[in-house]
Amino acid sequence: MKAQIENQHKQSLLTEVESRFGVVPNFFKLASESPDITQNLWGFAKFAYLNNPFPSLFKERLFVYTSRFCEVRYCIARHIGFLAGLGHPSGDPSSNLSSIDLIISLLAEPLPRNDDLLPYLEMVKRQKLSMSRAPEQGSEDEYAIFVCVAHILLQTESTPDCLDALKLAYSPNDLEYLLVLLTFIRTAHYWTKVHPDLEIEDDLRQLFTVQEKLAEKIFNDPEAGACELSSQLQKELYALRRETQLMEQIKTTNEALKEANTRKDDFLATLAHELRNPLAPITSGLEAMKIAIENRNLEAIESLRSTMEKQSQQLTSLVNDLMDVSRITRNVMTLKIDEVELNDVISSAIESVAVKMETAQHQFVYDRNKFESIVVKGDKVRLIQIFSNLLDNATKYTPREGRIEVAMDVHDENVLVSIQDNGIGIPPEHHEHIFELFSQSGYELESGEQGLGVGLSLVKRLIELHDGSVTVSSSYPARGSKFVVQLPVTNFKLAENDSLKSGEERKEKSCKVLLVDDNKSAADILGMLILMLGYSVDTVYSGKEALEVAAELSPDIIFMDIGMPELNGYETAKLMRQAEWRTNTILIALTGWGREEDLQRTKEAGFDYHLVKPIDAEQLKNILRYVSKHDVAGLKQYLS
Repeated sequence: MKAQIENQHKQSLLTEVESRFGVVPNFFKLASESPDITQNLWGFAKFAYLNNPFPSLFKERLFVYTSRFCEVRYCIARHIGFLAGLGHPSGDPSSNLSSIDLIISLLAEPLPRNDDLLPYLEMVKRQKLSMSRAPEQGSEDEYAIFVCVAHILLQTESTPDCLDALKLAYSPNDLEYLLVLLTFIRTAHYWTKVHPDLEIEDDLRQLFTVQEKLAEKIFNDPEAGACELSSQLQKELYALRRETQLMEQIKTTNEALKEANTRKDDFLATLAHELRNPLAPITSGLEAMKIAIENRNLEAIESLRSTMEKQSQQLTSLVNDLMDVSRITRNVMTLKIDEVELNDVISSAIESVAVKMETAQHQFVYDRNKFESIVVKGDKVRLIQIFSNLLDNATKYTPREGRIEVAMDVHDENVLVSIQDNGIGIPPEHHEHIFELFSQSGYELESGEQGLGVGLSLVKRLIELHDGSVTVSSSYPARGSKFVVQLPVTNFKLAENDSLKSGEERKEKSCKVLLVDDNKSAADILGMLILMLGYSVDTVYSGKEALEVAAELSPDIIFMDIGMPELNGYETAKLMRQAEWRTNTILIALTGWGREEDLQRTKEAGFDYHLVKPIDAEQLKNILRYVSKHDVAGLKQYLS
């Protein structure tokens, strides 16, 4: 019965402790064999500490600062927990909290002694304080009070001076309450020293694991005496941090494995789909060929044979890509290194996708006339494979009648080859993973295309085997993608019309031309002629496209048809006249109409000149030569 009553008293005490602190500190779980002692200790804590009329936050911060000098670190750890919100500061649930930065700064400075103490003594003497008013937390005035109280606690040779300074700052009654609080702090310190079995609670362990700077201040404070418990707690906290880090690593690894497993499943499903695509027509074709042979239908047999040959080539290409990735992954890929002409590589790559581009009616731009020769060291077959994959990728995700451009430049002993399209583009979140094996960015399904996620990974690995790199940029959505391949260049030579020896001619060729005509065939042929003359050209087939491309390109000269649907040449020219980029652009009407009133109308619309189709090569060459030299007067005289 007596034991039951004692247990009830103990539970009642712990309930009261928890109601004040918000937690039950281990400090009050001791001496279970002597409940009267714990009860009296709790009574003293309420009188001298919790119910002490000084502001709660001031009392708690003072408790923390003076606990720096206790060699057992439990006391300071628990009261820092109260300040940081792991319980109630001074048992007051309505009290404000102190930030971690303020706590760290409170513990950062050593205790001023001797002459260093004098400014703080003067600071305390000048203050007029009371139990209801305390200095602002983190202020010099607050720190001066804490310094004096610490000297009294430690009974240093400066204790009398500190006590005299506090007597000037506080009334006698207020000072007595401050000294009562100090007496309880001393009792708490002694209590922790005689109970080395005190353990830091789990909430504090978590706090110090997360706040490593704070933990460093507590457990490596030169003001505290070294003790076994302090070292033990340091080891425990270090082990806890390592355990936390290990758990994070395990979590990250598990997530990576889960993602890899998902990608593997997606890859296998996609592989099955990709294999069925060519296998289905091959299987069906064999059956159809049996019938065609029986009927001696040679035309059908040849058509079926041709179809199955193409599907077999697709299947072979698919398997080859997989085998190449496997070889690279196992480090058994060998390259036949030689000096390779890059222009030839690009031309071969273009040929490999030419039929696809033609079928999709893609506008293709490639100015190979800038460089007569660019030589790199590499495996020609693999280099063609790199650029074929990138061009095939551009063709696959560029809409019908879209635009694909290949450009080359040399910079810092490297050649930069860019392949840019105006297709659907790549979402920003997928840029980082686009070159990973079996990566599916999500834009494949959106564009109606899907692949194994092998091509770009193979491109990246092959380029790296050539000591190069590849990057991607994209303006998503529907603004296209740009892949840039960088390779070390062995030697290069500018084309004769772009060489340093032919500076005048090189200047002439630096002319950006824009063709605008809804007659695609006529535009493409004229564009080809301009390319053959050594100039870069962009071709569009509507007024709307012309406005968009011109704003981005800022061309030197525009040749534009008049009779176009939706937005005719006159309307387009009027809109161009208002554009900022139009300042130095020559706008020439190229039309089948040549009457006087037609010339007047184009002039009113904003055209600089009016030419009647067809334009001959010599006339075109002279116009572009004047424009490239920025010879406006010469052009005007030539066309007048």
